[in-house]
Amino acid sequence: MRNIVSLNIIMKKFFLIIVFVLNAFLIVSCKGPGLVVSTQLSTPAHERPGSPGPGYVWTDGDWIVENRNYVWHEGHWDKPRRNKIWQPGHWEQTTDGWYWKRGRWH
Repeated sequence: MRNIVSLNIIMKKFFLIIVFVLNAFLIVSCKGPGLVVSTQLSTPAHERPGSPGPGYVWTDGDWIVENRNYVWHEGHWDKPRRNKIWQPGHWEQTTDGWYWKRGRWH
């Protein structure tokens, strides 16, 4: 009987260690950006078209990762999401360089 109790304790500890390691791996793997560059890219000059009507919000352009390169996508007019405001994209610095954090409704 004592061996069964000891085995159960060992298995529970092993299970907890596995869960901890998997969670740590998931947190670390979700942290980082998809593409890091050595310098921030300049936003291309563009002309904002007129609003299509009342209630529209301009959502700034975004740098999108395509084929391991940043490609600029122009901004556009959009209807606001319910109780949300547009948070523009911006460059964030890491120890390895810079990455673009995309704009989003917040």
